[in-house]
Amino acid sequence: MAKKVPSDLTNAQALIEEKNIPLTEISKRTGISLPRIKAYRANPDKLRTASWENVRKLSELAVNFYLQQEVGLQKALNFRNELPIWFNDIKSKYERDPEMQDFLSEVERLIERDPLLVARLADLFGE
Repeated sequence: MAKKVPSDLTNAQALIEEKNIPLTEISKRTGISLPRIKAYRANPDKLRTASWENVRKLSELAVNFYLQQEVGLQKALNFRNELPIWFNDIKSKYERDPEMQDFLSEVERLIERDPLLVARLADLFGE
């Protein structure tokens, strides 16, 4: 079974349901009105019909919050900056193998699309 990649909607819902972040803080950091944030908390399914911009803002805040919780934002960002260099090095070792190149490109894309996975990898392998 393929791993499900978190979407902006999934991230936004996780943030809205997170009880350790005050609603006032979410509102302040996203620019979304407090009444709207309260409505999302009362009924997270409302995010399905929310504006894409609101969902994106909430998702971005969720990712930043969880990165800080997992390993610290700076460590995760440093590791994320090193990933392309690391993948380019690995790909150069397989430059005559197009199937392996495709495989490595897909793995790189999946890792970079999942910031929480990046944070966990940074925790295990980052400096």
